[in-house]
Amino acid sequence: MASCSYQPNKHSPLPTLIRFFKIILRQNLQHGNLKIPNKFTSKYGGDVKNPVYLKPPDGTQWKVHWTQHDGDILFEKGWKEFAVYYSLHHGHLLRFEYNGTSCFEVHIFDMSGLEIHYPFNNRIDDDSVETLKDPPPQFQGLQRKRLKKPLSLSLPSTSKQLRIATETRDVEMPIIPSVGHRLDAFVPGTCGFRCLEEARKFNSEYPSFIIKLVKNTLERSRANFKASFYRKYFDNKEQAIEIRYRGKLWPAKLLYYPVVPAAYISTGWRPFRIDNDLKFGDVCVFELINGENPVLNAHIYRANDYAIH
Repeated sequence: MASCSYQPNKHSPLPTLIRFFKIILRQNLQHGNLKIPNKFTSKYGGDVKNPVYLKPPDGTQWKVHWTQHDGDILFEKGWKEFAVYYSLHHGHLLRFEYNGTSCFEVHIFDMSGLEIHYPFNNRIDDDSVETLKDPPPQFQGLQRKRLKKPLSLSLPSTSKQLRIATETRDVEMPIIPSVGHRLDAFVPGTCGFRCLEEARKFNSEYPSFIIKLVKNTLERSRANFKASFYRKYFDNKEQAIEIRYRGKLWPAKLLYYPVVPAAYISTGWRPFRIDNDLKFGDVCVFELINGENPVLNAHIYRANDYAIH
């Protein structure tokens, strides 16, 4: 929809800046939309362009299209991606600032009332994730759909493991505010650094990447990895996948955000991390294996194993 049928109140000229709040409810997440307050719509709806751009403090812009339903303005197309990226949950509070253009400044507060630490400012792509090595010649330039090779091992899992994984696959925990990066685990001389050096020796015919266990990857329900790796082997912005470790499977989802750009192991990361008791300083190597469905074969290097006694 290119325009809105609302007309602003002629006796209420548009202020320089309009602020309003929205509390996130479960239906906003389930239905993938967000209704703008009625008073804002009735007074200023005629000035709202379509699409609009949501601008959090992290410097990103999110294009969101709105529609009209029974006199209401609903953010719809693009809203779900915004909500997933910032891990919005029931009870989160959003403060919007609108200045009459197509942009809404957005600040996000968690259930404690504290503004979140935004993922873009808290990105760890350069510090805690890396591509282990360039893929061998037979993989160079290949798209994911051509990375076909049957799994050499069976992937057993018990019904109990599958039930637990299914029950937790859609669980996303709120962001826990962080005071910053804690990368001291991987400075020379530490057990984490020795652990990382050992992980870098990993050799495989499959493309692989490393995730280092820093504060963010332990506190949040997702772990980011190199966006360039995702672009190379996957076509869509979402990819269902399974993480395999010692014969067990964890259903997971990979997400890609080209605007940032960033890529994440999303749904499935938290149960994988908890079930395998990953700790600060540990290192995970993931190799991409394609059977009927993509699999990330995991290899865990534990920092405690490299401590000097």
